[in-house]
Amino acid sequence: MTARGADRLVLESGDARAVFEAAGARLVSLRLGGRELLRTEDPRADVWYGAFLMVPWVGLLPDAMLPFDGVTYAMPANWGDDSLHGLARLADFAVGGDTLSAPLPGPWPFGARVTVEPVLSENALRVTIRVDAAAERMPVAVGWHPWFARTVEGSGPGVVDLPATARMRERDEAGAPTGAWVDPGEGPWDDCFATEDAVGLRWPGAGTLTVSSTAGFIGVFDGEETGVAIEPMTAPPGPVDDVIAPGSPAVLVVTLTWESE
Repeated sequence: MTARGADRLVLESGDARAVFEAAGARLVSLRLGGRELLRTEDPRADVWYGAFLMVPWVGLLPDAMLPFDGVTYAMPANWGDDSLHGLARLADFAVGGDTLSAPLPGPWPFGARVTVEPVLSENALRVTIRVDAAAERMPVAVGWHPWFARTVEGSGPGVVDLPATARMRERDEAGAPTGAWVDPGEGPWDDCFATEDAVGLRWPGAGTLTVSSTAGFIGVFDGEETGVAIEPMTAPPGPVDDVIAPGSPAVLVVTLTWESE
């Protein structure tokens, strides 16, 4: 069942339920296996709850500056001197059918449209994120940033299971990437990993959520007491190197699959 309104899109399948707000196309509730899986609120900024878009860049854009084709564009500095997680989460999305769609808000200089198409089944949510350039080529990275609850009903604290193929982006003592990809070592992590395989979030006593995507990178932040972030992305955080043109969109598909214990 689908319920639509000007301010939200609600999907239901059996006892599964997903609620997207039109504001930012944010997923604010996800119930699978009879349990709420998201951290649904947080007293801090909007990047700490639900599941939100990271478009047209992921992570920190250094000094809030976007260089492209010999021109440097100033973006809003909202995380110290840097700019965090793009602009799409600030857009007002229109709900039409089973999709949410909006142009990227200013000050994005190129023009672009973001479309989110979720599909819910009894044990899984698939979210397709598409970014279409307008009249000219433009840089882009696409990511999705779900915050999952550290514990769910009847569970112990959630544990992240990385695939054996995962390689972690190495950083120096100042936190800057060295350019190398290394073995992950032990968590907790606040890091980017290169892998095409799924990442698991296992809640002992309840079940496991598998996070798979068409992206080649995934961020993991599991140092919080109340939440765990697992973030599929088409590029590592930082400067935006990928380019799209009109008629050749960037697409990210993320699938969350639940298996009860």
